[in-house]
Amino acid sequence: MQTFWNALAALGAVTGVFALGWQVFTWRKSRPSLEVTSAHAYPTYGDHVGDHHISVSATNTGGAATEITGWGLRTPSGSSIFDLHPLPFSDKPGRIEPEARLTFFMEGESIRRTCQQNGIAVSKLRPYVISTTAGEVFGEALNWKDQ
Repeated sequence: MQTFWNALAALGAVTGVFALGWQVFTWRKSRPSLEVTSAHAYPTYGDHVGDHHISVSATNTGGAATEITGWGLRTPSGSSIFDLHPLPFSDKPGRIEPEARLTFFMEGESIRRTCQQNGIAVSKLRPYVISTTAGEVFGEALNWKDQ
């Protein structure tokens, strides 16, 4: 009879651990989670290809909305490059729902010139967004061949 109670206790312990794991998993999926990426972009206007731009995108892969309050490119020294005059086709910082994306654009030549004036390798810049729930969230360094 003692074996039966030991087996029942072991089953209860396993079930409890599984339930706790499930609660942690669902809790993590119920909050916002941001993924930040950057890419080279060439806007088109009818049949005209525009100038080189860099895009910074924030995708909310979580289960709750969050607010993006800022974005930019971070230098290795910790300072930021950001655009004070947003481009007309760039998203504005704001609320980002689950599975939604906001994309921001900066002129590539402006980035290159700023980096050249300050002795910074463009390939060392990291895109970031500022979120009300997660603070600063960074992406991988820009895919840019320095000259």
